[in-house]
Amino acid sequence: MSTQWEKDLSLNGTTVGVFTYRDGSRAVVVSDDNVEGFRIMLSQTKSGDVGVSVAVEHSDDYPGELANYTHDLALDCGLMDQLEINDNGLFTAMGRPATASKWALNIGLTLQLPASTVPAVRRGIELARSIATDKS
Repeated sequence: MSTQWEKDLSLNGTTVGVFTYRDGSRAVVVSDDNVEGFRIMLSQTKSGDVGVSVAVEHSDDYPGELANYTHDLALDCGLMDQLEINDNGLFTAMGRPATASKWALNIGLTLQLPASTVPAVRRGIELARSIATDKS
């Protein structure tokens, strides 16, 4: 089986879809329709967390070119970690990496998106959480 793409939703210029890879793992992608402004990838991890990757347009001089700002950041959000977008479009991902129990280290990011993206991003988060915890 090759990698497959299935569109889940297209709303207000924002697309949500799911990649299914050869090994059966899946990732949810939320982006502007032309993938020229932003792309959020929410990947299934082996531990049942959601791995977060964010790419955004990197320069006014090169419109439509994205740069991945989380390439060197292992940002995994567990069920109890913050992974959300508020009504004004502020996307927040705060994961708690494995540490001794007495430490509460949170690593993450925020990204201000247009308010019009909120329903689609919420759908993407919902899908990603469901996929990450799916035991089948």
